Amino acid sequence: MIATLAEIKTLTGLDSSYDTQITALIPIVQNYIIDYTGNKFEVTPKSGSRVHKLTGKYLNVAEDSDVDFNAANKTITASTDLDYESFAVASGKDITVTGSNYNDGIYSVASVSSNVITVNEDLNDETMSNYVTVRIIKFPESLKLIAAQIIKHWLLSKSTSGLQSERFDDYSASYSGDLPAIIIKQLNAYRQVKFV
Repeated sequence: MIATLAEIKTLTGLDSSYDTQITALIPIVQNYIIDYTGNKFEVTPKSGSRVHKLTGKYLNVAEDSDVDFNAANKTITASTDLDYESFAVASGKDITVTGSNYNDGIYSVASVSSNVITVNEDLNDETMSNYVTVRIIKFPESLKLIAAQIIKHWLLSKSTSGLQSERFDDYSASYSGDLPAIIIKQLNAYRQVKFV
């Protein structure tokens, strides 16, 4: 998760009367940031990274050709020869899933037991026989402030739809869509080029 409820409240100064809305907005803002920047913030292997002793793959990339997604239990189960824990997947971490038909996305890990990941989010029932990739993601600490600014803006600002800028005495603001230009500028630092 990009930030917790407590972190957003601390950074914004919003009180407990906004808890429900902040909690609902955190994953929405997280997805907005990922979509806007084109950056999944996946941990990338660096030179000298530890390699899994059996598969020879980097520890933050788990791939398997037999994966079962269970909606009722919110579990992702790999074939028995893959141990997610050895790939550094752990409770409290965020992961991306790619290569599935109906479950590609970002999930927060509730628990891990050998070849089973339990997530907090909903899954669709699905069994895959092609390669599914699980990668650990880590959001930079500086994104917490940007996420907090977006949430506060969305909660407290009047609608700025169609408004490019406004000025009152010494105060002025410019908008890009519904966000102030300063937030867009901060997000632009994390943009990645997409090749289609």
